[in-house]
Amino acid sequence: FNPLITNEILDGSTSTTSPNIMITGKTGRGKSYLTKIILKIIQLSNAKAIYFDPKQEMRKWYSAVLDDQTFKEDYPDEYTLLNNVRFVTLDVSDNTNYGVLDPFIVIDVSGTAGQTQSNQENLKATVTEIFKQIYRDYGSLIAETELDLAIDKIIQKRQAGETVGMLDVIEELAQNEDDDVKHLAKFLSGKVTRSSLSLVFSHGESEGLKLKNRITILETAGLTLPQHDKAKQDYTEFEVASMIVMTVLGVFSRTFATRDYDEKTVEIFDEAWTFTTSDIGSRIFNEMAR
Repeated sequence: FNPLITNEILDGSTSTTSPNIMITGKTGRGKSYLTKIILKIIQLSNAKAIYFDPKQEMRKWYSAVLDDQTFKEDYPDEYTLLNNVRFVTLDVSDNTNYGVLDPFIVIDVSGTAGQTQSNQENLKATVTEIFKQIYRDYGSLIAETELDLAIDKIIQKRQAGETVGMLDVIEELAQNEDDDVKHLAKFLSGKVTRSSLSLVFSHGESEGLKLKNRITILETAGLTLPQHDKAKQDYTEFEVASMIVMTVLGVFSRTFATRDYDEKTVEIFDEAWTFTTSDIGSRIFNEMAR
């Protein structure tokens, strides 16, 4: 079984289908077990894969096997295969992770004219959606207009080669003469310094995620995901922050998948339902499926 075979166009047709698998089911029915099998098959196919594990469950299972000396002796090839999987943990308590998911870093606005315009649009849509999720019904029409202008200004600076990030948008708002806009800046500043949003907000000084291994399991420590059926207006501050982090991980996944079209890539998302809770998340989900 090779889940990538449908991209090979072996029947001579000019069309190609990108294989997508959605695994659903109740707790304890084998979703994670099946996903581990698929990940192993992908590893054998020599594709480059990234597995997003917001609940940090995969490391527990891999460690249990790799720490078993009997398994290592009895199944050396299996041991080598599993040991080649690399874990990367995004931990908000580690300040080296600050800003690693800043959209101004994740989304490259350089390149050809067509690519630049498309990436600029993606960057603005992503940044705008993030701010809207944070302040929700807070802003006035004037504040929202000024936020839109501030985002455009920082994107222009990024396009010009300056090192900027999400925090620069807030600082741009803070310099506004309108009191309502200043209050919005103060509100946003307080929100992003007390949660997992520190992974997303920076001045652009981080190098971003550099995933060089063939198989990477990307963990996110400290996230508080809501129940899937919880209304968005009832999300806690920490749940909102966690959902934003998941959204930007989706943005990163899209760039990971399109970085080199000659290379086969696979993205696996645990808790993929989180993308359907926002407009930008739904768009990313549909783009990845295509």
